[in-house]
Parts: sequence; structure tokens; C-alpha cells
Amino acid sequence: MNTSTQPFVSIIVPVYNGERFLRASLESVLAQDYRRREILLLDDGSTDGTAGIARDYLDRITYIRRPQNLGQFANVNDGIARARGSLIAIFHADDIYDPHIVSRQVAAFVAHPRVGAVFALDVLVDEENREYARLELPVELSGGQPLPFATIFNALLTYKNRHLVTPSAMVLASTYREVGDFDGARWQVSSDLDMWIRVARHRDLIILEEHLIRYRHTESQASRSYQRMRTEPELHFAILDHHLRASGGAQIAQPAALRAHEAHRAEDWTFVAMRRYVLGQVSATRAALDNVSLRKLVASRVIQRARVATLALVLAGACRLPWSSFLAALFTYRWQLPRSQARGGLRKILELRGEIRSRAGTRTKP
Repeated sequence: MNTSTQPFVSIIVPVYNGERFLRASLESVLAQDYRRREILLLDDGSTDGTAGIARDYLDRITYIRRPQNLGQFANVNDGIARARGSLIAIFHADDIYDPHIVSRQVAAFVAHPRVGAVFALDVLVDEENREYARLELPVELSGGQPLPFATIFNALLTYKNRHLVTPSAMVLASTYREVGDFDGARWQVSSDLDMWIRVARHRDLIILEEHLIRYRHTESQASRSYQRMRTEPELHFAILDHHLRASGGAQIAQPAALRAHEAHRAEDWTFVAMRRYVLGQVSATRAALDNVSLRKLVASRVIQRARVATLALVLAGACRLPWSSFLAALFTYRWQLPRSQARGGLRKILELRGEIRSRAGTRTKP
């Protein structure tokens, strides 16, 4: 794997204010047992100590620092344009990589030359690197063999994007050139989903059945903040709907996958309604619940039907009464608090109630 006949790999590491975890991440990337590589650290205008950490590695990486922030996917697009490798890996500056991930992925490309991208499974860890879950594949995605577009697309409809782990992605450079850039301006934090659908439509994908990345979840991550605070439908649905219309998705979508897609949508609207209620937006809560079909909600087993249906019914009942700061606090405690703060029971709920009442004030709308 280390001879000159093996593919040259470009490892892109985008970073913004990543001083807390950057050193550990870079050490894991530098420890890779595959040597025909370059490492591009793309600093998107960090204002913390990222630059100082990067200077310690200038003899082993290429460091590119921008004077101002471009945004996550514009930064990645620039890295892809700069990459010299025939294979391009996008690694994250807060995750930890198994020393064999690059060699395992290169081996998959060598064995299957027509594949466009290779992913790996992740171990989910918290800010202290403590494991709390592992990604497992459904049977239709297992086996470590090339997966066609129809299989990938139906899995996305059925399970949402839980199995194409972006900070494990290695893609043919020629495939990136053929399918185009990440469309951050349109799809924002979910632009990776759109990219992997475009890649899968173009070439088969492989998901290695090996846990080769420790994916660190922190409360400051853009994706976590987006999910916790949003009061509009998740972009996932707009992207899947777009590709159902525009990528031949409707012709290959299976009935069970479409039922799962609509169940996920009803679930999402339920949680949008809950977040609106927490903000005191009772009319907006009702409007969100108008999009929740209990028939669609219970039509697929891929979601926790009883739990979500109960929440929808409780919200519908709450909207018939004056807004309750206690109920808003209960929803916050149960559904919105970060894992590290969801302790204290009734005492914490009452504390949250006081914060919510203070924040809502006269802004609460009937």
C-alpha cells in the first residue's frame, strides 16, 4: 500500500475555531499507515488558537489560512479544488481516525475501480472521547460491496442519512469534478446529503463494515445546534423531495420507503410544533400540527410511532388552552436539553420554567 503504484490521497481537514480537539485529530490523521498522501488543513478564518496549533505541524501538513470565514462547504470546495490526489478524503478537525482508515478505503477503490465513494462506520463519542453508541448497518447496506443508486436512495428514504458518515468520506477526485461542488448556498448544513445523492446517482458507493472513526458530538457543532433550535422542517426533506423529482428517484422509490419518508416527515413536523410551543408561538404550533398526519405517522415502523403520536396529541390539546410555561419547560427538559444538562428532574424543570417565562414575557402570542 505504500509503493508508488498506489493512488495518491488528499486528506482535507476543514477547521473553524477548532483549538480544543484539533491536535488530537491531526495526530490521528498523521498516524495513518498509508503514506502516499497529502494533508491540507483549511482554516476558515479561526479567531482562537487554531493557527498556533497548525504551526506545530507545518513540516507535515499544508496549512491554508483564510482572513475571513467562507462557511463550511465553501471551505471544503476550495480544498477539493486544491487537492492533488486522485482520491480525496474529507476528515473533520474534532474527530479521531483509526490508523487504517485510509488504507482500508484505498483498498476498496483498488478492488472496485468503478466505485465513486467509500465510507466507514463510526463510533459516537462525547466531548471527553467516551463512547456511547456505534453505527450499525441495516441488512440492505451491509456486506461491504458496491451499492447502486436505487439501494442508497431507498435507504435514505427509509432511515434518513444515518449511514453515509461525511467525515469518513473518500471520493474519486474525478467524481467530484463530474458532479460539481457542495451546494452550501442552497442546502446549508445539509449540503453533504445532496452531494452523496449526486455521487450515488453517478457511481456506486461502498460502506465498509468497520468502525474506523470516533465521531465526536459536541454541543457547539453546527449540525447539533441546527437540529436543537430549528422551528422549520429539516432540510433533509427538501433535498429528498428534490431528488425524487429531479434524479429519477420517483421511479426507483419503493412503496415502503416512501411510507417511511412520510412518517419521518410527520415526526419532524411534530418536533417543529414542540419547539414553536416552547417559544410561546401557539398559533405557529397549530400551523405545524396541521402538517402532521397521524395516518402517515403510524404507517411505518422506522419511527417510534407511539411516542411521537402521543407528543402530537398532547401538543394539540395544549393549543386549546392558554400557553403553559411549565409545559414548555417540560418539553425543553425532555427533548431539547443537551445530554450533559438533562439532570435534576422537577427542580431543573422549574428552573427552566423561570427562564422560559422571563424570555417569553409579552412576546407570547395566542
